[in-house]
This record gives sequence, C-alpha cells and structure tokens, in this order.
Amino acid sequence: MRKKIIIGILLFLGLFCGICFYWGYTIPQKDKHKDWIFFPEDKDTEFAIEKTGICIDPFQLHFPSLKGSIILNQDEDKYYSTTIVDEHYRTVKILPKAKSFYIDSANHRIILDESSLDNDSTSQLFGYDLKNFEKSGPLIINKHPIKETFREFVNRKNYTYVPADSKRDEQWTAEYIAGKPKETNFYKKLSAVTELSNMYDELNVHCYTDNNGQLFDIEDAESFTDRIHDIWESLYLLFPNYDKETTGLLPRDYIRFIESDKPSVYSNFLYVGVFFSPIEFRQWNINYYSIKFGNKSFNFKDMEDDDNYFEQLNTPKNEKDTLFMFGSQSVYQVYLKSNRKQKLKL
Repeated sequence: MRKKIIIGILLFLGLFCGICFYWGYTIPQKDKHKDWIFFPEDKDTEFAIEKTGICIDPFQLHFPSLKGSIILNQDEDKYYSTTIVDEHYRTVKILPKAKSFYIDSANHRIILDESSLDNDSTSQLFGYDLKNFEKSGPLIINKHPIKETFREFVNRKNYTYVPADSKRDEQWTAEYIAGKPKETNFYKKLSAVTELSNMYDELNVHCYTDNNGQLFDIEDAESFTDRIHDIWESLYLLFPNYDKETTGLLPRDYIRFIESDKPSVYSNFLYVGVFFSPIEFRQWNINYYSIKFGNKSFNFKDMEDDDNYFEQLNTPKNEKDTLFMFGSQSVYQVYLKSNRKQKLKL
C-alpha cells in the first residue's frame, strides 16, 4: 500500500513538472558574473557611482535651443516643479511651482500657470524664455471670435447648406475664404501653445500665439453662434494649422545599453491571461551590460522586475568622461575613480 502511494506521488509530481515545463517553466540559472555590481550599487572597483540629486518624475524635456534639459516633476498636489539642468545635470535654475506647464515653441519659451490650486477661476500665466529664463507676464489669453462661420455664410447667401468637406461646396468654400483675407492672414501667423497633460507625456493644444508672444483663444471665443461644430468647420477652412501640435521638442534617440552577455534566468512567475490567452510561465532575468569609456568598460547588471527601469542618458567619449544614467526616478553619474580629483574641481 505504501509503495503504491509513493508511486502515485511520484507520478503526480512528474505530471505536474511536465505541465510546468510545457507552460514554459525554466530552471533558474547561476549568476554568470557574480563580481559585477547591480546598478546603482556603488561597489565597483574601478568606477564611482553617485546620485546627482536630480530627480526625474515623470518628464525630461529637450529643446533645440537648450544645451541641457528641463526636468519636470509633479508632487502629490499635482503641482509641477521645473528644474533647468545643464548637460552635466547640474542645476541651472529652479522655476516657481506651477499648476500647468505649456510649451510655446514659436517664441522659444515655456509658460507656467502659477495660480493657486484653490483658485480655478483665473490663471496666472508667466513666460520664461529658453535662453536666460527671464520671466515675462502676466500673460493674457485674448479671445478672437469668428465674425461669420461657414454655415452663417451659406445661409446668408441663401445656399442649401452642406458640410464644408463635401465636393458640392467647393465653390462656396473658395468664396468664403476669399471674403476673409484679414482673418486668414491672421490665422496663418499663429502657432499652437501646447499643454503637457497631467502625468502623461501627451501634448494638447491649449491656445495659440503670434510671433510677438500674444496669446489667443480661438475655440472658446465668443461667436455669433453657439454651435461649436460650426466654429471648428470654419477654422479648418481658414486656419490650416488649427489643432496641430507644434512643440519644438527635440526628439532624443533612446540610447540602448549594450548587452555584454545573455541574460540569466533567476525566477519564474505564472502569467494568467484573460479570455483566450494561455496560462504560461514567464521569467525574471539578470541582464548584463557594458558601457565603453575609451579602452575601459563599465560592467554592471540589473535584476529584472516591474519596478526597475534604467536609461542611458549619454555616451562617454573617453576615459575622462562622465556617464549619466537614469534609474529609480534619479539621475546617477558614473566615472572612473582615478578621475575623482578632476570631478571635484567641476
């Protein structure tokens, strides 16, 4: 009897193990490079790893006219704090806390809404140029009403209304535009002022600006009609750049770590999908990376999980250069310990 129980248990365990392997279970492996540090541990024999004191949560913005970066953080009260840093992630300027953050690329400036969170009725807008961050304002958003929408024009002409995107109205559209040269010329000079959405790196058009820095509200401006669709329809005819995001942000290529060795599996976890997704085992890995400093290499590893995220912010040019890395919402600098005296002079 006892022998049968043992055989039954072994068969069950064998079947269970077979199912696990079928679902993708992988036997954990040994760490291939035990002497390498887990970033950002400051235990490397050759390289020093230090926090810069700069926190990035959640944005780092780059502009063509700015050598460094704009670090945009957000606190529990949804206030933005704006820190300007140079290319070495040293603080250049800290701007006042703001309720909202806007980008005016046409005038090479950012605009902050410095009104109190308790005061939602009025905005206190101030501009900061991207050259020396001089403050201008308070800025006023001027309303610019459409004097006559396309639908009102069609009705005035006793035409039978059809949407402005219909082929039947090509003649009426041309006539409508031809009758508004001043408005069309005005709109052509406007550029979008975009708002960085709350906690997401999305941009939405907030208002518009001319080359003199004047702000204009078009969509919410008072018009002879209450139909917002009629305003939109008319603006698409008169204003080619209406609702077009123009940010002036410099796209920064993502610098990928150079994998120096294949990952080691250190753990498995069971993934249960929804609907028709299969049940499967997925793995957490130890990843191995190397970053060149001239003839030397900074070798490190990281233990994969949902909370860890690292990004290489620059590429060292030689052994005397400094590497900047982002991890756990902080910026770290990495450099050869033999250059410590030189670093202290900076």
